[in-house]
Amino acid sequence: MIGFLILLALGYLVYSNGRIAADGGRSRIAWSLISIGAYFGSYMILASIYISIIYKGAYTKEAMLAYVENNQLVGIVAMLLGFIGILSVRYYLERSAPKRDH
Repeated sequence: MIGFLILLALGYLVYSNGRIAADGGRSRIAWSLISIGAYFGSYMILASIYISIIYKGAYTKEAMLAYVENNQLVGIVAMLLGFIGILSVRYYLERSAPKRDH
């Protein structure tokens, strides 16, 4: 259930980044793909750092995978760390958008 909610949030944030990019005169598809890449990139990097900080056991692939599977909160936090990448793309798009006169 939590994974589904995270997937819905991911879809919404990618869509909104594409919409912001289109409003700024950029390619919607390109910036949506950049957002997805930023999610997975920050997920891999930040989750690796997070798990290496909180894990206190043997640093083998099997032991760490068992740790993440047994502690679901660790997996959820790792997935949520991926949103930092999408939000940083959103920050860039909002800052670099052309100024419009109202």
